[in-house]
Amino acid sequence: RRLFTFIQVRHLGRAGEILPPAVIPEFGYYIPGIRDAFQSFQEFRAKVAWKAGAPVAALLIQQSFWITNDTKVIDAQIRGLEAAGFSVATLFGDRGEQVEKMLRELKPDLIVEDRHGSIWVEGGSRSLIEELDVPYLRPISMLGYTIEEWQKDPRGLAYKDVSLFLTLQESKGTMEPIVNGGLKASIQGFHLHEPIPDRVERFAKRAASWVALRRKPNAEKKLAIVYFNKSLGKDDLLRGSPTGAFLDGPASLVRFLPRLKDSGYKVGPLPKDVAELLALVRERGRNIAPWAQGEVEAMAEEAEVDLAERSGGAGERQP
Repeated sequence: RRLFTFIQVRHLGRAGEILPPAVIPEFGYYIPGIRDAFQSFQEFRAKVAWKAGAPVAALLIQQSFWITNDTKVIDAQIRGLEAAGFSVATLFGDRGEQVEKMLRELKPDLIVEDRHGSIWVEGGSRSLIEELDVPYLRPISMLGYTIEEWQKDPRGLAYKDVSLFLTLQESKGTMEPIVNGGLKASIQGFHLHEPIPDRVERFAKRAASWVALRRKPNAEKKLAIVYFNKSLGKDDLLRGSPTGAFLDGPASLVRFLPRLKDSGYKVGPLPKDVAELLALVRERGRNIAPWAQGEVEAMAEEAEVDLAERSGGAGERQP
């Protein structure tokens, strides 16, 4: 706007006041409804309803979102996270070193990534995510589809969004790729996004669940170990293929289970070796073909096997 005024006054002879160029900060903290960014955490915290003792969520945004006022999805995310019990600090920076400095000062319990990229790792150094050791979440505000296009497409996300928000981000360690916004307009690279309120709320609740899980003692957590048993037989248990994809799943699990126990998880009696582990799984934890009804009934007689009601059945039970 200042540039247009300058052109009109200087070159077109129109009346108006020429103001000095507005300096765009390289980094800052964003507050919805306030145009200026805050460059110190203390100044930012004094302006928001910061809840002492509440878990802290760091929401990382693209600087361009703030510059172009494309903040409707960001504002909805802030409100959703605050409603879920978080104190939220929304920040941006055009240099990785500056963002890392801000995050270290903030000491968040959770990071929400809403930039086009992610936290960088350079020169084989330890990543900031490893250093902070907090959940790293990545909601999706689509760049390839409007909300209406996304709802109509049976594939779900556009290929562009799959690449940006799933394939690339998963390699960076992000979680919870829940769509919570999409394009309203895209004109010559200028984007405007709209939030999806119920999905913003769902994402915020998931974020709160991650923090609650981290604060729960390991002995109270429920952990599922999913293993391979594709062919309804006994030979491929825990292996995945005749070669095990060049991995030895059973041997890895025999080493892994004691580590869980040492970390405070309740894992029950531990198998002493691979043979004992595989015998236990064959006896109590494998898929059985529908034509082998005798094996189904034999497994059902085991005291350690949980039974569930047969779907649509009247009083029948199956393992």
